[in-house]
Amino acid sequence: MEVWDIRNLVYVWTSLAVKNLAAAVVLDEEDVCTRGAEEHDVAREYVTNTKIVAEPPPPSP
Repeated sequence: MEVWDIRNLVYVWTSLAVKNLAAAVVLDEEDVCTRGAEEHDVAREYVTNTKIVAEPPPPSP
C-alpha cells in the first residue's frame, strides 16, 4: 500500500465521520424541538385542567 492510498483512506474516513457527526447533531436538534413541543402541550393541558383555589386550605393542627 502506498502513502497515497493511506491518505485517501484517511480522507474518506474523516469525511464520513464528519458527515455522520453533522447528521447526529441535526437529528438531536429535531428531537429536542419535538420533545420541547410535547412538554409544552402537557404543561398547557395541566394548566387548563387544574382549578385555581382562591383561598389556601386552613392549617392542620
